[in-house]
Amino acid sequence: MTIMTIISFTILLSLMILSAHTPLSLGCGILLLSMLGTLTIATLKSS
Repeated sequence: MTIMTIISFTILLSLMILSAHTPLSLGCGILLLSMLGTLTIATLKSS
């Protein structure tokens, strides 16, 4: 994993934790999970 991936992963986790206290947490969680999945696939392809 590159440093950029680790930073992005940390930011996504932080956003998920912050959004967990709002009514939009479900939508945000799904959106962030899909973004994280795309990021993971891109990282695997580039490595």
